[in-house]
Amino acid sequence: MLKVEFEKIENQMIAQLDNARSRFSHAGDKGAVVEQSFREFMKSYLPRRLGVGYGEIVDSHGGRSGQTDVVIVNEDHPFTFTEGLPGLFFIEGVVGAAEIKSVLNSDHLERTIKSSRKFKELKSELGHGTEVKVSSPTDLKRYYSRPPFFLFAFESNLSLDSINNRLKSEIDKDTGNAKKDLLDAVFIIGQGWLINFGDGTESFQFQTKNGGSLPGWQGKRTPSVLVPLLSWLSYVMPKMKRVVPVLNAYLMPSKDNSSLENKTT
Repeated sequence: MLKVEFEKIENQMIAQLDNARSRFSHAGDKGAVVEQSFREFMKSYLPRRLGVGYGEIVDSHGGRSGQTDVVIVNEDHPFTFTEGLPGLFFIEGVVGAAEIKSVLNSDHLERTIKSSRKFKELKSELGHGTEVKVSSPTDLKRYYSRPPFFLFAFESNLSLDSINNRLKSEIDKDTGNAKKDLLDAVFIIGQGWLINFGDGTESFQFQTKNGGSLPGWQGKRTPSVLVPLLSWLSYVMPKMKRVVPVLNAYLMPSKDNSSLENKTT
């Protein structure tokens, strides 16, 4: 029943894209319409404790992302953004980010990879007394210092295979595994999804029929991608309880440099 409901919403989103194409001749205007459509969807179906906006993300070390189409924040994030307007976001309060494309092409893919790398360079300070709960130690190392970043496209000029091949070309020379300093997943309406499952030991896994777990980039061709998207996000978005405010790292920098592993419960 849930799958059927999401398929209806996908059809509405596609209709909105078609409407934008007929109303606007400028690519930027069309892009703004579909981005807003996607943000509205996310606000409707994500947990109520999360907020959704767009803009730039900063860290307390002077790092700054580019303009990001979707920024998902938790309840600890300060009110530094207004719905419908670009905002300023602090990485400590960000639990996910994304780029949205109406029609994905090769140039868009390369720019998204570049943007995701810039985002992944931001350094999050958990702060003294922060309580983190994870079901897998590998989740902690991957998503709590670098929140998930994904690409969502309404349509694509690229096949899922060609996107998969491009992403699989990004290999960590030290480990031989897929790189984690770029986007974590791709979702394309009508085509399917691709997700980097890391070393295969994370809480969200790609399991085979015999019960095994496959690492790295895996995918599936399917016309419906919203259920997989929200399922993936529910696993990988960081969940934590803060004692000190997010702004503390910017107003009164902490000397607490304890590792992520020491924050787990």
